[in-house]
Amino acid sequence: MPGDRHGGFGERPGETDREQSPHRAPGRLNHWSVRAADETLARRMLDEVRRVPELDAAMPPTDDIVARGYVDLTLATIAEAPQGVEAVLRAIDLAAET
Repeated sequence: MPGDRHGGFGERPGETDREQSPHRAPGRLNHWSVRAADETLARRMLDEVRRVPELDAAMPPTDDIVARGYVDLTLATIAEAPQGVEAVLRAIDLAAET
Protein backbone atom coordinates (compact mmCIF):
# COMPACT_ATOMS: atom_id res chain seq x y z
CA MET A 1 0.00 0.00 0.00
CA PRO A 2 1.53 3.33 -0.97
CA GLY A 3 2.46 5.52 1.97
CA ASP A 4 1.86 2.70 4.44
CA ARG A 5 4.95 0.53 4.73
CA HIS A 6 3.14 -1.93 6.98
CA GLY A 7 0.11 -2.30 4.74
CA GLY A 8 -2.15 -2.31 7.79
CA PHE A 9 -0.25 -5.13 9.46
CA GLY A 10 2.02 -4.96 12.46
CA GLU A 11 -0.13 -2.43 14.26
CA ARG A 12 -1.19 -2.80 17.87
CA PRO A 13 -3.94 -5.36 18.47
CA GLY A 14 -7.37 -3.88 18.06
CA GLU A 15 -6.28 -1.17 15.62
CA THR A 16 -6.47 -3.19 12.42
CA ASP A 17 -8.24 -6.25 11.12
CA ARG A 18 -11.73 -7.26 12.15
CA GLU A 19 -13.06 -6.47 15.59
CA GLN A 20 -11.96 -8.89 18.28
CA SER A 21 -14.23 -10.94 20.45
CA PRO A 22 -15.22 -9.08 23.63
CA HIS A 23 -13.89 -12.06 25.60
CA ARG A 24 -10.38 -11.67 24.23
CA ALA A 25 -7.71 -9.38 25.64
CA PRO A 26 -6.59 -6.76 23.10
CA GLY A 27 -2.90 -6.88 24.04
CA ARG A 28 -0.33 -8.98 25.78
CA LEU A 29 -1.48 -11.39 28.41
CA ASN A 30 0.01 -10.56 31.78
CA HIS A 31 -1.93 -12.85 34.11
CA TRP A 32 -2.10 -16.59 34.56
CA SER A 33 -5.58 -17.75 35.44
CA VAL A 34 -6.63 -21.32 35.86
CA ARG A 35 -10.12 -22.59 36.53
CA ALA A 36 -9.85 -26.11 37.90
CA ALA A 37 -12.36 -28.79 36.94
CA ASP A 38 -13.18 -29.59 40.56
CA GLU A 39 -12.26 -28.57 44.09
CA THR A 40 -9.88 -31.47 44.68
CA LEU A 41 -7.90 -30.63 41.56
CA ALA A 42 -7.92 -26.93 42.45
CA ARG A 43 -6.45 -27.69 45.87
CA ARG A 44 -3.77 -29.98 44.37
CA MET A 45 -2.80 -27.27 41.88
CA LEU A 46 -2.67 -24.62 44.60
CA ASP A 47 -0.55 -26.86 46.83
CA GLU A 48 1.92 -27.23 43.98
CA VAL A 49 2.17 -23.48 43.35
CA ARG A 50 2.31 -22.66 47.08
CA ARG A 51 5.54 -24.66 47.40
CA VAL A 52 7.28 -21.54 46.07
CA PRO A 53 7.35 -19.00 48.94
CA GLU A 54 7.16 -15.94 46.65
CA LEU A 55 4.05 -17.28 44.92
CA ASP A 56 2.49 -18.37 48.18
CA ALA A 57 2.92 -14.84 49.56
CA ALA A 58 1.24 -13.32 46.48
CA MET A 59 -1.85 -15.52 46.72
CA PRO A 60 -4.97 -15.10 48.86
CA PRO A 61 -5.99 -17.95 51.21
CA THR A 62 -6.70 -21.26 49.48
CA ASP A 63 -10.34 -21.33 50.62
CA ASP A 64 -10.92 -17.90 49.02
CA ILE A 65 -9.40 -19.09 45.74
CA VAL A 66 -11.46 -22.28 45.72
CA ALA A 67 -14.63 -20.28 46.47
CA ARG A 68 -13.92 -18.01 43.48
CA GLY A 69 -13.04 -21.01 41.37
CA TYR A 70 -9.71 -19.79 40.04
CA VAL A 71 -6.25 -18.52 40.95
CA ASP A 72 -4.95 -15.39 39.27
CA LEU A 73 -1.24 -14.50 39.42
CA THR A 74 0.63 -11.93 37.35
CA LEU A 75 3.22 -13.37 35.04
CA ALA A 76 5.72 -10.90 36.48
CA THR A 77 5.21 -12.41 39.94
CA ILE A 78 5.67 -15.90 38.54
CA ALA A 79 8.78 -14.95 36.57
CA GLU A 80 10.42 -13.21 39.54
CA ALA A 81 10.18 -16.30 41.74
CA PRO A 82 13.19 -18.60 41.32
CA GLN A 83 11.05 -21.70 40.84
CA GLY A 84 7.82 -19.93 39.83
CA VAL A 85 7.57 -21.05 36.22
CA GLU A 86 8.35 -24.67 37.05
CA ALA A 87 5.71 -24.69 39.82
CA VAL A 88 3.06 -23.30 37.48
CA LEU A 89 3.97 -25.84 34.81
CA ARG A 90 3.67 -28.67 37.34
CA ALA A 91 0.23 -27.35 38.34
CA ILE A 92 -0.84 -27.25 34.70
CA ASP A 93 0.44 -30.81 34.25
CA LEU A 94 -1.81 -31.89 37.15
CA ALA A 95 -4.80 -30.41 35.34
CA ALA A 96 -3.81 -32.07 32.07
CA GLU A 97 -3.66 -35.48 33.75
CA THR A 98 -7.36 -35.40 34.63
